Amino acid sequence: MYKHLIRPILFKLDPEKAHELVSFAIRTTSILPFKEKIFSFCGNFVKEKEFMGLKFKNPLGLASGFDKNAELYNVMQYLGFGFIEIGTVTFMPQPGNERPRLFRFPENMAIVNRMGFNNKGAKKVAENIASNGKPSIPLGINIGKNTDCPLENAAENYADCFRILRQYGDFFIINISCPNIKDLRKLHDINYLEKIISRLKNQDSLKPMLIKIAPDIENSDLVNVVKICLKYQMGLIASNTLPAEKAGYSQKGGLSGRPLNMLAMERLKEIREISKEIPIISSGGIFSEDDLNERLKYGANLAEIYTSIIYEGPLVVKKILKSHRNLSFQGSVKS
Repeated sequence: MYKHLIRPILFKLDPEKAHELVSFAIRTTSILPFKEKIFSFCGNFVKEKEFMGLKFKNPLGLASGFDKNAELYNVMQYLGFGFIEIGTVTFMPQPGNERPRLFRFPENMAIVNRMGFNNKGAKKVAENIASNGKPSIPLGINIGKNTDCPLENAAENYADCFRILRQYGDFFIINISCPNIKDLRKLHDINYLEKIISRLKNQDSLKPMLIKIAPDIENSDLVNVVKICLKYQMGLIASNTLPAEKAGYSQKGGLSGRPLNMLAMERLKEIREISKEIPIISSGGIFSEDDLNERLKYGANLAEIYTSIIYEGPLVVKKILKSHRNLSFQGSVKS
């Protein structure tokens, strides 16, 4: 029904307007006392996995970008995800880049965005989570630098954001790789990055954290980022969106979706060549059960999706997790 009825209607709308419409529908659903039953057709997937001291009922999560302000996660959790990542959240609210800033490329099952970390700021996101409550699955919070913050002050900016949100996230993602924020990707440099991580770890040395890297990261930077992760006992999300112009797209921004599948696999293999132990969440171009199982085969601990939901609808979670289902639901299986 989604592909043949709902998606054609949504795809007639401006992509950002369509997302706002879907978000409104989800927020409306969130007030219903029987919301769990509404989404029960999506299935429940229990193959419990312990990762970074947290328990996940399956290895597939929702990536950041879908729920920037912690307004949708309390309904999205019922689609069958093992975890949800919200954000990107910045210390101060910011409007993001000018519209239009979101573009579909259906022939490639791809999206290009140049949103620019549009969000309501850390204080509002904290209020939303306090009001909605924590989900029944782990909640990750993706934090980034305010656009107008100089790179020299990035460590303080990330730390201010983390300080407000620390108690609300089960784990945190340090976004240094979005191509839509001027010079942000320069934070892959070890001198900048170590200042950021040391500031965060000084606030909370036990909270699980991962660094979200660029899909086209230079090998020397990748080696240095892995060293930082090993030093501070952190993980990686591999990877973020790719500058669309590098792939020959007509719109500037971050490319996501099917075209990133091979690139994300390459980064995963490269990380595992450097370290067998570092925690990894694989992201980019996951649309099928085979895609997920391949990521896990080559060393990812977990994986996450975003663009495949736009093209395949909410049942894509059930489709991808087909081989991770425990039909009896009589307890959990350790993996």
